[in-house]
Amino acid sequence: MNAADRLFAAPPFPRRRRPLFLAALRETARAQEARFPVLRALYAREGFKTASLKDERSARRLPYLHVSVFKENDFRPAPAFKPALTLTSSGTGGQRSRIILDAGSLRRVK
Repeated sequence: MNAADRLFAAPPFPRRRRPLFLAALRETARAQEARFPVLRALYAREGFKTASLKDERSARRLPYLHVSVFKENDFRPAPAFKPALTLTSSGTGGQRSRIILDAGSLRRVK
């Protein structure tokens, strides 16, 4: 069980969940940085290091991802994974966004 799974399985008491939240945030940020070239480039451009996630305040250092980032960039992982679900926007503003979930991500959002 990874850190995100432990967080979602924990009872909903905020103070007791804080260490689980930080562990899940750090683990997820590292995994996404390793798998998504676009995110790795964004982290580098913003000078963000996943190792800096040491406490709750440090979460403020995570680069903000505006919805336009998903519309203007291809968030395919490297190496590719088998998609379990692809979500797309209607593109009413002229540009469609797309988010692809693997089986583990889909399981957590259900």
